[in-house]
Amino acid sequence: MENNSKPDFIVKLEEYTDSIIQNGDEPLMLATIQDKIHQFDIKDVDHFNPYVQVNYETSTIEEAIGELSRIRTIAEMLLLRSWNTFKTDKYRYIFMSTLNLIKWNLCKKDFSHAIEHSEHVNLYIEDALEKSPDDFNTISVICDIFYHQLYAKLEAGESFNETLNKIHQYVPFLLVAADKKKYKLNTALILGQIADVLLYKGITDESCQFYAKVLNIISDIEDIDVVEKREFAIFVGHYNVALLKKPVKDYSLIEKNLDIEESLYGQLHNAFGDVRSKMDLAIAYSHKGGYYEEIHDYKKAGISHLKKIGIIKETFFIDEENPIYTEEARLDSLFKSMQPIINYGLVSDKEERISVFKQVYQILHDILGYAFDIRLLGYSNAFAMEIFKASDGNNDAEAEIFLFKKISTLINLVNKYGMEDGIRSDLTTTIIEANDFVNRIGTKLDPHNKQVWDAVNKVIFPNKPIIENKSKRNSFIKRLIGFLFNKDK
Repeated sequence: MENNSKPDFIVKLEEYTDSIIQNGDEPLMLATIQDKIHQFDIKDVDHFNPYVQVNYETSTIEEAIGELSRIRTIAEMLLLRSWNTFKTDKYRYIFMSTLNLIKWNLCKKDFSHAIEHSEHVNLYIEDALEKSPDDFNTISVICDIFYHQLYAKLEAGESFNETLNKIHQYVPFLLVAADKKKYKLNTALILGQIADVLLYKGITDESCQFYAKVLNIISDIEDIDVVEKREFAIFVGHYNVALLKKPVKDYSLIEKNLDIEESLYGQLHNAFGDVRSKMDLAIAYSHKGGYYEEIHDYKKAGISHLKKIGIIKETFFIDEENPIYTEEARLDSLFKSMQPIINYGLVSDKEERISVFKQVYQILHDILGYAFDIRLLGYSNAFAMEIFKASDGNNDAEAEIFLFKKISTLINLVNKYGMEDGIRSDLTTTIIEANDFVNRIGTKLDPHNKQVWDAVNKVIFPNKPIIENKSKRNSFIKRLIGFLFNKDK
């Protein structure tokens, strides 16, 4: 005969919760449950940003999971044993403890238990929403649970369609509740998180739907504090990235969103002026530049990237370490803008090209006073040479200045690294390309520069005179380069 008796621990739990209810201690116990939930709340983990992760000890994680499991069980038993009292609170605490259980399991990459916990609340959602259809706190936690379930399923490689359908099902409840002004920002944050996890996994069209909801909400809010502005600026930036990934693009929408992103980050920059706010604004300029490259407007793309590298330069004047925007990260971002700026120069007339390249040269030169990177020298040399070539025959004084700026940099490199192949090659090319210019201006050449020129020629061409006739020199180049690089150092 089947034994239908309850396990001993269930009997004891029922007796315990019954005594609480009979003694009128339900409010006190619910307050205790709420305190425990806050005690083991986890807010300092961002699945998409490794720089703000906190590595918890295994013992801390297990303690949190154990305590949250215990208080959720008590909340569930209180609900079952006293169905009509404090029902909204009990549902909310079941959902909140579940949300934290999911987060703690995600901390240890335990996706299966995170999914299991998230599915546990399916027992209560329908009744909870029927009981309190406009209770924002309950609805927001439900949506947050499904957002984390979506993340867990995507990371675990499981089918996520059912979860996404549930999110679509419950978001309308969230939007209705968000009509109350004080809940709008929280709603936008939840929707933005959902959009981020979809974009993170390459589900672009769906992500755009949620980003659009975020923008719709925040555009209707007059006062957003600086912390929230940063959060929403990030979402707008991600939205722009998603829109640019779509095969069919709404260019007018992208332009509008790019302006919103730049405005939000501009406000943050004006408020803080720190490394992060400057780099965030630089990224907004980069997004704008990427858009203009997409539509082949290389001038506007270059202008955006010029703004970007100008503000990156400012970060080197700030005595501040940033775990996200390290010196290396800032320089990497800077160098990604070089080609778009070169493209800008190539489609500009000579005067504008010289002006742009001089700005870039000065930015690179200024940064060299604070950070050393061989790429800084490489690009500054390249821009100096382009300015020289564009000025040759038009403004000889300026051409001479930038020619010898480049030669001086190369001489400094020789002092630092020796006559290695790359430096020798650059010096050789520079002398060959500038020889006509130096011969043409003759005695007008600054005496110091003439001494430098002669000295460099003797180093590079110890056994060969400079060939002044251009046609003869061009036919000689191949043999000359072979001579240089086969010669013992």
